[in-house]
Amino acid sequence: MDAVVKFPTVVRYKFELGRAKLAAKDTTVALSLFKEAADKGYKRAFYQLGYMAQRGLGRSQDLSEANGLFKTAAEQGDPYGMLAYGRNLSQGRGVAKDLERGIGLLNKSVEMGHTDAMNALGSMYYDGEGVKINPQRGVRFFEAGLARDDINSMRNMAIAYQQGKGVKKDIDKANDLFARASFACHPLAPTDLGIITPHHDTTIKIRKMPPFHPPKNTRPQHKPIIFRCKLGYANDGTCIDPIDPFAGNRNGTGDGKTGGGNTGGGGNFKP
Repeated sequence: MDAVVKFPTVVRYKFELGRAKLAAKDTTVALSLFKEAADKGYKRAFYQLGYMAQRGLGRSQDLSEANGLFKTAAEQGDPYGMLAYGRNLSQGRGVAKDLERGIGLLNKSVEMGHTDAMNALGSMYYDGEGVKINPQRGVRFFEAGLARDDINSMRNMAIAYQQGKGVKKDIDKANDLFARASFACHPLAPTDLGIITPHHDTTIKIRKMPPFHPPKNTRPQHKPIIFRCKLGYANDGTCIDPIDPFAGNRNGTGDGKTGGGNTGGGGNFKP
């Protein structure tokens, strides 16, 4: 708020304040701030407006309008817009289904380093969702996200090692990745960890996890998803008051409250 008052012409500050208001469930103010940012050409604001239209937050739900906003963001080169519009095109959600175009947008988002897109495409190939099943290719997407310390990728790779699908079955690696994801506040990983190793002292492993250091090429405005624990960790390694308790969907979609995902470390990723 202070930054907006001090620098009223800096559009990004208004956008970030909108995100904070959305996280605080003040959707009316958030919507107003996002609209103001979009009117001034801030491309990520189009994605956030689309998210609110898709979910019916602070306004009536309108999937068609949401897709129009996602498309605008995507056309301006925003990886979040590419992810959202690409996913909806792939699923035919609120727009005519176009799998080829949707996958193309998801791939562009992946190339820009968006870990949610890596998990989304990885899940499609791993499970054969709309495409020919190819677990090995799906795993390569998960591995790319794991290299960026993304907690959804940690869990997805743990599942792959647990199932022996796309990789050689390795329960120890699965256990370690579930522990890492749990330590990083993935909401589903503690249950996974309890199921896979009911007789292991996983608490000790969690306590001894090394501190997380973001990749050097992570952009400051795109903090890794691993920083979702607002108040830190208890002595047993559990998350105190996670900011986004629904961040851990199977395909890494997040819930949009804080922009979702990690776009650190782009480059020429080829699955």
